[in-house]
Amino acid sequence: MAWTLERPVHGRVGGLILSLTLVASAVVVACSDDDKSSSSSSSSGDGGSGPTGSSSSGGSSGGSSGSTTSSSTTSSSSSSGSTQAPATDLTFEADFIGDDGPNFITGTITLPDGASADRTVQIEVIRTDGINSGNQLGPAGKTKAGGSITYKVTALSAGTYKIGVRVDQTNNMKVNDPGDYIGFARGTTAAPKTTKETAETINVTGPVTAVDIGLGVVP
Repeated sequence: MAWTLERPVHGRVGGLILSLTLVASAVVVACSDDDKSSSSSSSSGDGGSGPTGSSSSGGSSGGSSGSTTSSSTTSSSSSSGSTQAPATDLTFEADFIGDDGPNFITGTITLPDGASADRTVQIEVIRTDGINSGNQLGPAGKTKAGGSITYKVTALSAGTYKIGVRVDQTNNMKVNDPGDYIGFARGTTAAPKTTKETAETINVTGPVTAVDIGLGVVP
């Protein structure tokens, strides 16, 4: 704080000026101390959100809590995005060239009564959306005793699909012969879906489970 004397002081000039100087100095010092105290208080307040001070520790703790929440969310998102397909009896990797993805479809294939073990199973994947439409099919493994087998279709990008299954029950190295088995998602053995047109469309935006398929006998 600056002090200005507007008129000169007469009389006991030396002592009065000295007294005024001392008083002014004391006031300046007091004001300076107040300013420092205020500055220190303000700095302490800033320290609450800064790297030092007890408030900063609380802020750091709060930051750590926020980081944990974000990490948990990220971990959940990452876990969802990187979920591994489960072990299954059959695996078919779709190969839509240039449009593979991290998603998969899984389910159970139920065979008609009297189905034989060790018969070749062919899986067909039909993509139905946009310019990426098309189909992939090929052998995925063998049947086994027990009447049902699990399957998965991998390497799918987001989109819409139909899934079909054929079994060479007659064991003549061909499918779709009379006596072989066929079915599309989500038919049952009691009411199989035996054509692409009747197949249920599966919307894939991530892993899709429980896409079950019941097979019927090719007439």
